[in-house]
Amino acid sequence: MNRIDGYDPTTIVLDIVMPDIDGFELVKWLRDRGCGAKIIVASTGNLDYAKLARSLGRGRGLDISVVEKPYEVEKQQEALA
Repeated sequence: MNRIDGYDPTTIVLDIVMPDIDGFELVKWLRDRGCGAKIIVASTGNLDYAKLARSLGRGRGLDISVVEKPYEVEKQQEALA
């Protein structure tokens, strides 16, 4: 995560399942860092994990949306709105 220290994105799209770090850990890290970016959590199959990440972040003031993969352009646009 040292690579993104000092980087202040406006939008972050992440998956719950990633190599080396999972989406929950990244949402916690972003929350602790005071991230102000719009966060879109993408998940396939069971959306409960993505919704849990959304609740975790929203409880600390993060702006998080959930989209199911594969997703259509319209769904992505809705999440960005």
